[in-house]
Amino acid sequence: MKQNTIRMGILLLGLRQRVAVKYLEAHGFTEEDLEEGWRYFYEVARLRRNGPGKTVARDLLARCDALENQWFPIARLALARHFPAVAEALFEGLARSNGKAASWNVAFFLDRLGAMENGHAPFGGDGPLARALLTKRGLTSEILAPVAESLVKLRTLEEVDGSAALTEEHIAAETVMMDWYREWSGIALRVIANRNTLRSLGLRRRGPARNVEESDELLEIEDGLSLPVLPAPVHQHAAA
Repeated sequence: MKQNTIRMGILLLGLRQRVAVKYLEAHGFTEEDLEEGWRYFYEVARLRRNGPGKTVARDLLARCDALENQWFPIARLALARHFPAVAEALFEGLARSNGKAASWNVAFFLDRLGAMENGHAPFGGDGPLARALLTKRGLTSEILAPVAESLVKLRTLEEVDGSAALTEEHIAAETVMMDWYREWSGIALRVIANRNTLRSLGLRRRGPARNVEESDELLEIEDGLSLPVLPAPVHQHAAA
């Protein structure tokens, strides 16, 4: 998955939270803007690169499909009874899918499990308890580790295949998507003071705290807009 698409997906999922959207509404953000963002995201996601990327190993994708089909329902059922708010946050925006789309869902799922275990937003204090419950239900590190490894392999294969030329349609679609991303992520960075909310949008990641002002990491890009450092690769959450 390209970093731009991942950033866009994380921002869109975060904007399903009312607490995040309310900051942007004062600057004209509406439900139509959110739907517009999702439309641009899906336009990019559906397009394929030319070259060998079309032959990404099917067995790696099959592991993601299997985890989604078996463990998403189990996790949802267990959490819905004991930690309903955690269940809602964990599965926000993760509709049932297959193939490549399932690998995206599983990547978000693993990253959220890591945040849950550490008590990070949006899970808070219930996160570690909810993660312990999922472990008790069988969703252990031994189950997750092979899937996390498969995601890393998929990412590596895509980076190798990324040298294939993009079509004009793909370039145009990604340009439109990133214009939307830059506008609303840039506004969010300037109007949202709550760091947990920014992290839930993928706009900040906790770094080594030297002082209050430097405790979050940002990445500067060519046009001067501060964009986020992406969440840690999913294999770092394999012990969740």
